Formats: sequence, C-alpha cells, structure tokens
Amino acid sequence: MELMLEPGHIVCLVDVQDQVIRCREGALWITEDGSPDDITLSTGQSARLDRRGKTVVLAIIASRVEIEGPAWKPLAALCFQFD
Repeated sequence: MELMLEPGHIVCLVDVQDQVIRCREGALWITEDGSPDDITLSTGQSARLDRRGKTVVLAIIASRVEIEGPAWKPLAALCFQFD
C-alpha cells in the first residue's frame, strides 16, 4: 500500500510488526509502541517494523510512503495534522 502525506500529517497504524516501511520520497519520523528508539527515514530508505501495538508515522516534509508485508490494519487513515 502506498500513502501520500503532506508535511505534519500523522498516520497511526496498529499491529504492523514484520512489515517494511519505505520512504519513496520525503522524510519520515516513526515511533513504535514500547520501543525506546525512534526511526527517521529519508528518500530511498526503509525499515522493518518489529513491534505489536501502535506505530505512528509523521511526515516531516511532503512524503510518499510504501508499506509492504502481510495485511495491516490502519488505526486511522489520518490521525492528526500539525501545522
């Protein structure tokens, strides 16, 4: 699945462990529930998500995001927008 996010848009996902998130364009900040470490991705980078629970993805700038792997459940298509 591919998502287009404007700067400041936040997407909340749930139970996306074992999925790969790719930043096709832009820059992302990602935090996984229960993880002490956050992830930042820029164009061309990817990361494997490894936690159950909520994952929050913030577009630092306009971004194109791809999520691949087993079916995942969006908590909400767009949770928040920071201006």
